[in-house]
Amino acid sequence: MFSRLRSCNKAIRRKLKKGSTAAFGPALDFNDRALDVKLLGSYLSEGVSANFRYQIFWHLFRLKNFATAARVGAGIDPRRLELREQLFIVQALISGSQGVNADRVLERVISDHAVKELTPTEKVALIDRIVASGLPREQKIEILKSFYSCRCPAHGFKDDEYVKFSIYRTLADAHEIVLLEDYLDLTGLERRSPSFLFRVFAHLRSEGNVRQLSEFARTCSREKVVRDLDWFRLAMKYFPEFLVENRVGVAELRFKWRDDLNILRRAHECGSMGEFFREVTRQCSEHHQGAFDNKSIYEKDAFLYVLIGLDLLDDANALISSAALPNTVLSAQVVSGFDRLLDDDYQSAYYLFANVLKENPANTHAALGLRFCLPRNGQSVSEMARIRGEIGFGAAGYGRPGPSRAKGNSVSESVICDLMAGEYQKGYFQKRHQPHWKLLKRKLGARFLNYDPLPEGGSLFVIADDGVGDEVRAAQFYGLLEKRYDRVSATCDPRLLNIFQRAFPSIQFVPVPRARSGVVNSVNKGERMSGLGLKLHNYLTREVFESFDRFDHVTFGQNLFFNHFIGNLGRPETGGYLERFGRESTRPHLPEAKFKVGLLWRSHLASGGRRFMYLAIEELSSIFDVDGVEFWSLQHEITGEEAECCRSHGVRLIEDVNLFNDFDGLSERIKDLDVVIGISSLPVELAAALGVPVWLLGYSPENYYLRTKGGRSEVDHLTLNSRIIAPSWIDFTAPRRDCVYLTVSEARARLEHLMHGSGHQPAGLN
Repeated sequence: MFSRLRSCNKAIRRKLKKGSTAAFGPALDFNDRALDVKLLGSYLSEGVSANFRYQIFWHLFRLKNFATAARVGAGIDPRRLELREQLFIVQALISGSQGVNADRVLERVISDHAVKELTPTEKVALIDRIVASGLPREQKIEILKSFYSCRCPAHGFKDDEYVKFSIYRTLADAHEIVLLEDYLDLTGLERRSPSFLFRVFAHLRSEGNVRQLSEFARTCSREKVVRDLDWFRLAMKYFPEFLVENRVGVAELRFKWRDDLNILRRAHECGSMGEFFREVTRQCSEHHQGAFDNKSIYEKDAFLYVLIGLDLLDDANALISSAALPNTVLSAQVVSGFDRLLDDDYQSAYYLFANVLKENPANTHAALGLRFCLPRNGQSVSEMARIRGEIGFGAAGYGRPGPSRAKGNSVSESVICDLMAGEYQKGYFQKRHQPHWKLLKRKLGARFLNYDPLPEGGSLFVIADDGVGDEVRAAQFYGLLEKRYDRVSATCDPRLLNIFQRAFPSIQFVPVPRARSGVVNSVNKGERMSGLGLKLHNYLTREVFESFDRFDHVTFGQNLFFNHFIGNLGRPETGGYLERFGRESTRPHLPEAKFKVGLLWRSHLASGGRRFMYLAIEELSSIFDVDGVEFWSLQHEITGEEAECCRSHGVRLIEDVNLFNDFDGLSERIKDLDVVIGISSLPVELAAALGVPVWLLGYSPENYYLRTKGGRSEVDHLTLNSRIIAPSWIDFTAPRRDCVYLTVSEARARLEHLMHGSGHQPAGLN
């Protein structure tokens, strides 16, 4: 009976693919702009067939309207659906914050189907749903083991390999210390299919086993890569250096590659590696933008998400402005949300981002936009906690409302909310749930201090974590550690080695390059720590990890701040904690005739949400004519346009020092400055560490609240020798340009007071 029903359903779906829905409901054009969520819901009367209801469900599901799709799917009798269709409803439930219901339906699906009677494709689909479910780990593994009795080849996996692979994934998701090589035979990878390698390489990289990927790249065939799309995609994703080293040209590619959005995404990410990637990006982008009007609504949605992820919002906005897209296309709402945000229409932006998150709580772009909107609408960023309490994190939180740390997904968002509210103890303590530190805690046991109080005495190893600016900021505590412990060692960015050794001669520093955002191949290929995740692979060499046995305690830079905020670690007196005068310079120092002010308006990476926290050089121009002041640019990775703007306004450039890589030379220039004004990035953090007064411009709520304990004080609670400059009456619900104008005017007034005693004198002026 059910086999005949499934055959009937297949016939109906074939008609649906041709655009006919009249057999069991109104004929619908899913590309119609008027066909929004509300109208779709109006068609779901009790009289419509299960097939028509499923077609609406499938449309919403494909566009990631998971919350509405889950409600539609809940009204369909599962006995009228094939197994894969039932599993799509399970996926919609878990993605739409109905994780408990999803697990209940999944358990019923499992009990209703004998594993031996399933096709290989059905087995794989069911296995994937089990792994992604919110069922207890032990229950998931027990169910997965029941698949051992039957062959389950899929995606290039042999026999029961996919079952073993899925057990590994389940344990890895639970942050167990597991190695893929213990579950799969990883010898002879060059003979396996690209489909198999795609899945295996993703996990090898996530556990930090980058060396094995590099070894595979050395054996890869150039001929395969230029003649086969799957092999080309594999090379683009996991070893793009292969394409550079083998001088692969765009004209050599013998397959249709411009349609592949994953190739566009990866080529854009690798743009700094060479002209090949920039040309692939250009041709892919032109191809998709030129064909946009003729794409299906699902293809348009997918392309818009790629543009959002690549921070090509102007391109995305131009496309949706000329297209008639219904409100079910959430990607278009995200693009519109950022457009409204940039236009200072914070209420409309809030509405758009909130609507997207209600449908898909796992949409990280909408979550970022909503965090930016909250303080600009006069609300506390802590409001995100209430929102997450209602919708959770979708599939990333196993469909449960509220924060979920099962996959470490809510940690960064909760931390940001607490820190911006001035809840430093709570914010830092939440970071203990970060997966890489939890893995290291399991490996090292009590010796590893994961946001734990630092004990007195013994020996201590400090792992440099996060960015290089964070590392300089954490170094304010190193002098105290020298006095507190018999022996201290720490990793550091190699560019900081000389500076740190001079400042803290009793600490043994071990230079370890770390990957830097926006810089390809910024980590050397030395023997790295593998098996504990990509983060720790980035932070640690195997030699450093093995040295931990010689220390009583091991911790990391951010835990020093936690200890400071709980009162377990002091803070140096105001003044430089890095040696202000280093070795004699062979270069001339800056001229001493005038009061010298350093300027920094952005980081080297100004994409995504960072654009809301950075400035353009032109926005600082109102201070350039303060009498007696000589302005110097500290901007690393400065563009030609920015350099020309500086010259036209009399801002001096430091042209004999590589400001991005030569920290010794940069320090020699900074020490000659009287004040540094700008945003938080390495040059500003280094200036504060050298004892130069820093004025951080608090024109955005992110810059302001994070460092002022939620706006309670202009003293910077994170960076020593720093203050947050903004008038006490600043209103972040005002347009951005007004906030920038008020903040820069405040900086000008302070400069004038320092120079001439004119202007107002704010309390606590540096």
